[in-house]
Amino acid sequence: STAADVYDTSTEEPLLPIPLPWKQLNVSLGGGLPAENWSLLSAPPKRGKSCFVSACAAFWARHGKRVLIIATEASADEVVCRLLAQEIGRSWVSLRRMSAANRRELAKKPEWFSRVSIVEHEPGDFVSTIVAGYITDTGERPIVLVDHFHDIALRLNERDERRAIDLTSDRKS
Repeated sequence: STAADVYDTSTEEPLLPIPLPWKQLNVSLGGGLPAENWSLLSAPPKRGKSCFVSACAAFWARHGKRVLIIATEASADEVVCRLLAQEIGRSWVSLRRMSAANRRELAKKPEWFSRVSIVEHEPGDFVSTIVAGYITDTGERPIVLVDHFHDIALRLNERDERRAIDLTSDRKS
């Protein structure tokens, strides 16, 4: 099969459920990730979870969605490199090793990049507080991606999870 058979390159507005960049995975999930819920991707280290997050963030931003990435282990710079790598088809590690000037020259930030916000999670931060701050600052309800969730899983409680979901939901209470 070709890349076009595997990767969804359409530019149509995503509908609910929230589609992923991979056609076959969308089919398997009944159209994509369930909306207004948390979905957890778990795998051992070095299995591609952060690449998955970057691919989803870039895909959704290309489709006009606001995306908030909460990074618990990676720096904002690393997340930027991962996102830019999605655009230019180059290793994020090679981008990260470049000087800032060389990186800017090689990988200009695409138009969709302005729809992605990155927050470095600090110990003691609640996801709901980060999401509420984003909504207050922008007036937008983003798709929220928490990369390396295991770092904050012990600090999250069900109430905080529910508040973060409620903040990003389109449902009226």
